[in-house]
Amino acid sequence: MSIIGSIVPAALAVNAISKLVRTDNSSGRMTTYSATEPMSLAERTIMARDTDGDGVLTRSEFMKADESTAARGEELFDRLDQDADGTLTVGEINAAIAQRRLRSQAIEHAHAMMQNSDANGDQLLSSMEVQMTEEVFERIDANHDGELNMKELFEANVDRLGS
Repeated sequence: MSIIGSIVPAALAVNAISKLVRTDNSSGRMTTYSATEPMSLAERTIMARDTDGDGVLTRSEFMKADESTAARGEELFDRLDQDADGTLTVGEINAAIAQRRLRSQAIEHAHAMMQNSDANGDQLLSSMEVQMTEEVFERIDANHDGELNMKELFEANVDRLGS
């Protein structure tokens, strides 16, 4: 076979593969994109598990994905399915990923603040150990005990990072 004879079928295959169907995040409609665009984790997840090719994951597609989802799959699916329509879209998965990143950042910030400010090592921050106004301290001190614990620092960071 000549070099041209092997390039043409390869070019046709690339052209056929280069058009992928993805679901638009906002409207739920199907849209065609180029394969050269980077795909998000949510898009890759749906493409890998979407057995009927409709651009969304049904509960059964999600549950059949792998054994790691079987144990807590029902609960996880319900938590991810924000509009409770029985399918997971790119938008819903992206929202869950963003929320997980936010919580992870909030935990990191709370730990760093505790580590850097807890002078006496009691895992509580007094107003003397932190540099913040009394008003901010009192707002963060949810249980009003005059000290900030890890849960209060975490919640304050979730609020701060999420807004």
